[in-house]
Amino acid sequence: MLLLLACVGPKVPPLPDAVDTGYAASVVEGVGDAPPRPCPAPDDLYTDDCVVRYDLELAEEDLATMRATYDAAVASCATVATEVLRAVHPATLRYGDQTLAVGLRLKGNPCTFLAGGKMQFRVDLDHVDPTSEFHGVTSLNLESANYDPTLVKNGLALAVFRDVDGLVAPDANHAAVYINGAFYGVFENVEQINGTFLENHFDEPDGNLYWFIWNGHFGSLETNTDIGDTSDWDAMEALVNATPGTVSSEEFGPRFRELVDVDQLLLVFAAEAVVPQTDGVWAGSANCYLYNEPGRGFVYLPWDLDSAFTQPPAELCPACGTLPDTVDADPITFITGRGPAAKWRAWDLLMAIPEERARYLVALRRVLDEAFDPATLVARHEATLARIEPYVQDDPFVDRALYDAENAELLAFYEERRAFMEGWLEAER
Repeated sequence: MLLLLACVGPKVPPLPDAVDTGYAASVVEGVGDAPPRPCPAPDDLYTDDCVVRYDLELAEEDLATMRATYDAAVASCATVATEVLRAVHPATLRYGDQTLAVGLRLKGNPCTFLAGGKMQFRVDLDHVDPTSEFHGVTSLNLESANYDPTLVKNGLALAVFRDVDGLVAPDANHAAVYINGAFYGVFENVEQINGTFLENHFDEPDGNLYWFIWNGHFGSLETNTDIGDTSDWDAMEALVNATPGTVSSEEFGPRFRELVDVDQLLLVFAAEAVVPQTDGVWAGSANCYLYNEPGRGFVYLPWDLDSAFTQPPAELCPACGTLPDTVDADPITFITGRGPAAKWRAWDLLMAIPEERARYLVALRRVLDEAFDPATLVARHEATLARIEPYVQDDPFVDRALYDAENAELLAFYEERRAFMEGWLEAER
């Protein structure tokens, strides 16, 4: 089973004594309802001024099975088979006055699960009816990784990408999740990248979408699977791997541009570098999608940004190895430190071409000017914290002291990172 190495988060506070800590305790009794939402059930599931509410109902034995699977992964993540971890359980989603039969499964890297930790979920809205859409989407992606005590990194980082003209990135806000009538916790509610995402965000949505695992050296075809034609991916990989062996460095640049929207790639890598996204392809790790838009070529779609901005303290991430500081992460040479990190060969080949390197420096400038104003980022961050505060107070998985400390560090980070980037670009002039 291929695993993406990510951080192991902090210990969660113990559950109240009155709560049974067996498998069914993933629904925490006695917590009580979270306060009313500012907008109860908006048509836009990802509106950025609202904490949406999702009520999930499923058989208690299925819930116990999910918790048992989670706990088995904590004990030995490598022994939990993918088909067991991703087993889909029938459930019902209630959203306002709407009800839908759905499939519910665990999500996340099992090697980052914590004893007693919060389960993350994907809700397949088209599980029963493959043609079904719900408010324009077919999946709900409920994120609350143990290694992100801030609860906000995905949404804040994705907003930076969306603020850069020419980049496409998922929408995100927060959701209060209830299971079988009890408040379970607050989650980042992140738009899933899939075929429906392509229809919502691209003029030409019928191309091949790949889940890109650089460390695993493969792209998993996510759309057009009935056809299964991956010759576009194979051509790109063959070119990258053949350079500078049987394909000269001089040939690589123009041939790569025939297959990939290189200007978009450089721009999204610049956004990853500025943020920085320490678990993305730019940093030598993994986590992105590549979409081959007809008539355009491959474009890079950022994903899984709960490791963006600041690194967790090393003691909170024993599986990560040595994590370098990110305030002064070099936009070209930074390596994440997670697992067998190595830059994608295509990145190294592009940076060896003076014209492409120069374009990348221009892209860094654009990202800073369009999307990385510290005052704007702080205001957005503080507004998000205020919006989720009532739910954080009732979330039994939140270590309040750690939550406050990590968010304080993140709030200070934006100005420090901007100052470093300005100095770095000035030195490169």
